[in-house]
Parts: sequence; structure tokens; C-alpha cells
Amino acid sequence: MIPDALAAEGSSKRDWNRFLDSHYRRGWNVNVSRVMDNATHVAVYFGSYLKKPPVPMSRLEHYAGQDEIDPFN
Repeated sequence: MIPDALAAEGSSKRDWNRFLDSHYRRGWNVNVSRVMDNATHVAVYFGSYLKKPPVPMSRLEHYAGQDEIDPFN
């Protein structure tokens, strides 16, 4: 389900791109509350999110306005 505030942001592909670009430029804060056994593994894990967006553009392009997106398609 897309919240109303977010649905207003994506009224067109151009608006979505502008919205996503503004959020990709924001800084990240990572709160690690316990001692890490393997800092390299954690760095690689977080780095995977920097390489690719959490929702691939191909998923957004196929979204046609339904309330829910089937994660298995």
C-alpha cells in the first residue's frame, strides 16, 4: 500500500525520478548497537545497498497503480 503522501510524489515518471534523486543524495546514518564480529561482512552488506536502489527501476516501470505489488512476480 502506498501512503497518500508518497502517492502524490509519483504522479509522473519525471516526478518519481526527481523524488528518488533527492533521496539518493541524502546522507545515511547507520546505528549499530552491538559489537560486530566481522566488520568486513557488515561493510559489504551495507555497501550492497549503496550499489543498487532498494526497489529496482524495472519494478517501478511495471507498477500500474495497484495498491499492492506482488513480490513474487
